[in-house]
Amino acid sequence: MRILPVLFIVTLATPVTAQTERDSFQSLQRILQPGQMIVVTDNAGHEVSGTISSVSDSSLTIGDRVFPEDTVYAVRRTDPLGNGTVAGVGVGLAATAAFAAACGRYHYSEEKGPCMAAAISSGLLWVPMAALIGRAIDRVKGNESIYHRRSIRQFGSAFTPVLNPNGFALHVSMSF
Repeated sequence: MRILPVLFIVTLATPVTAQTERDSFQSLQRILQPGQMIVVTDNAGHEVSGTISSVSDSSLTIGDRVFPEDTVYAVRRTDPLGNGTVAGVGVGLAATAAFAAACGRYHYSEEKGPCMAAAISSGLLWVPMAALIGRAIDRVKGNESIYHRRSIRQFGSAFTPVLNPNGFALHVSMSF
């Protein structure tokens, strides 16, 4: 069981760099379509959001603003918040329906009536709350990074201490 923290530290300390399709600006032509909502981060860190007007292998146009390849640092696809809100409403309604169905076990109206009232009143709280939670989850998870320019490093090194049951080790990684 002591090996798991050591493996976790070694995994975090090991740099993994592989060029994927998302590292290529030219791949944006295959991924993006005019009319999609995106957020572009330029080299200065400014974010511009809007709908795509056109995409080429050397530039990206949002509205009337053109971003040449060398000025684009990152591109994220945005997701409308409506589908997360609708999913949250669905979860809230399902919880309310399950609560109301549980009231069916009562045979007398003196018991069933208050149970149904509690189900309906709690549904009035659960549905909006679940909609807000669904919207918040969609806001956090809905922005998918589709391009991130690789940073250019000339030289770098990292030293990570690794503790194990038999002693101490030092994990050294260098990049040129």
